[in-house]
Amino acid sequence: MLYLIVFLSSILFSQPSTNYKVLDSLANIQTNQIAKTLKEKNKNEFYLNIISPYNPIIFKSNLLENFNSFNLNNIENSDTLSLYLIDYGVNYLSIDDDLLMRHIKIKSMYENSNFFIEHKDTISRSELVIIENINFEELKATVPNAKASYFDLFLEPIVAVTSGIITLVLLFTVRS
Repeated sequence: MLYLIVFLSSILFSQPSTNYKVLDSLANIQTNQIAKTLKEKNKNEFYLNIISPYNPIIFKSNLLENFNSFNLNNIENSDTLSLYLIDYGVNYLSIDDDLLMRHIKIKSMYENSNFFIEHKDTISRSELVIIENINFEELKATVPNAKASYFDLFLEPIVAVTSGIITLVLLFTVRS
């Protein structure tokens, strides 16, 4: 009985982390590294300019939070600090009919310093509803279609064409 309870509880509580939790933790780690690098280079006051094709709300909030903890000041009339956000967000790759590879990554660059962090895991298609957050554009990604089965590729069109032919034959034989 005890084994059954442990087994059922492991199934119930083994849901993957949400995209928000994973991206937030990755952003926190990377922005902490960026803040340490700036502190080492004695850059305490600057105007932060994030150059990115993305809308990195989670990344920006973590960056400003870590700047505050390291006493780094974002002042508008100071020297401009250009931080390039090169790659950011969530991607899915299809493994088989039910499984997807989730790849969350952040790649940024400041002067000669490159920062890269990523997270990869496997999730099922049914868990997409649980892990995605529709409030943040950066947490959504295009989900690849499931691989078509033998039935979908060959038998389904054959059945559709055959049923159409049979319908036409019956229509004309009943009329005459």
